[in-house]
Amino acid sequence: MKLKALAIAIAALAGSAASASASGTTWTWNFTKNQPGGNYGVNNVAGTFESVTSTYNTSTQRFTWSSSFSGASLPNGIFMVVNDGPNPKGIAGQLAIFYIDASGASPRVSAYGYNGQNATTSWQDGNGVASGIQTPDRIRGFNTSGWINSLSVTTVGGIRTFALDINGAAINSFTSQYASINNPWEGVQFGQKIGVWFHSFTGLSTAYDANGYLTQWNFSQEGWLDGSNFTAVPAPTSAAALAAAGLLALRRRRAA
Repeated sequence: MKLKALAIAIAALAGSAASASASGTTWTWNFTKNQPGGNYGVNNVAGTFESVTSTYNTSTQRFTWSSSFSGASLPNGIFMVVNDGPNPKGIAGQLAIFYIDASGASPRVSAYGYNGQNATTSWQDGNGVASGIQTPDRIRGFNTSGWINSLSVTTVGGIRTFALDINGAAINSFTSQYASINNPWEGVQFGQKIGVWFHSFTGLSTAYDANGYLTQWNFSQEGWLDGSNFTAVPAPTSAAALAAAGLLALRRRRAA
């Protein structure tokens, strides 16, 4: 009877694993103020970093980002670059950078190829390694359809929250003119580990062209949260699928 119950449980878990595999794994990263451990640095001059939550689904490629700030001077703009572990800073031609602008009546987001520089210039200079200003990798403008699921910037009780939800497939399928064999294009994705290059801005002033791409990004103060190899965790359904796969593999080894 116990063997039969175990077989039924394994079959159910295997079904869950197959279903979850089809829908991919949703990885979630959470950061909170003064979080212990980790290889990261913070500068709160342009708003105090209270918390960040980001998710990425390996099948649908849906990417979400929510970051909250407190302080006397709240940011009215941010940008971020993420990857699957190392600090993204210094990696050119491989990753997407997202500029979120809350300086006007409605928030806007546009995406470019990150030029690898410790600077705000990716929107105008696509390759920071080469001398001079190179043609930017323009991925999606704020008025391009089919990639922004939702975008909001809200302030409640002295806390300002930037929330972005996008179709990452539109970013990951981009062909970068600066990608290379050593740095192939990845776009925006992460798994069990995540590297983050995330900056906040006060006194932001921006301008755009007719296609929704930046032509100006000026600011007063700049803060940052930069780090490498933060740990992300799978969503409960994904975790159950991973456990099911492990149990099924163990049963097969015992039966061999």
